[in-house]
Amino acid sequence: MKLNHPFSVLYRREINLIRVIVVLLFFISGNLKWFSPEMQLVDELTHDTWLSFLPGWLGQDGTSYFLAVVQAAISVALLGGIVFPALGIAGGLAAIASALITLNLLPAAMSVSVVGLALKEILLGSAAAAIVYFDFRAFFHQRLVIIE
Repeated sequence: MKLNHPFSVLYRREINLIRVIVVLLFFISGNLKWFSPEMQLVDELTHDTWLSFLPGWLGQDGTSYFLAVVQAAISVALLGGIVFPALGIAGGLAAIASALITLNLLPAAMSVSVVGLALKEILLGSAAAAIVYFDFRAFFHQRLVIIE
């Protein structure tokens, strides 16, 4: 067994450790959206941005609840990527989109202390890109093995 082979056991353990950490961060971040302080932050981030339609459709608290459910779905998809790489690809792409959307909203909310949030989103987006890369390779590796 070569350790530098992308499908070696060691490499899978490392990427799955990254996957579990990203899932935990999304799970914790999503669960915080059910509470008042995080709801206020969501309101401030969506107030004068291109997402300002969400409170009109879902209500002030509904926007936060919606984002909590979306983050839970991303967590489940990323975790499912351990067994089904296609789910990992979908969850990783959704995590990257989530990070990019949040980073896009930050300039409008400069009154809020957003440095920690920006760093978290950059870290999550980068880790999700690594997960997508690994799951993409695993997905096509499975397809090649089945065809042969």
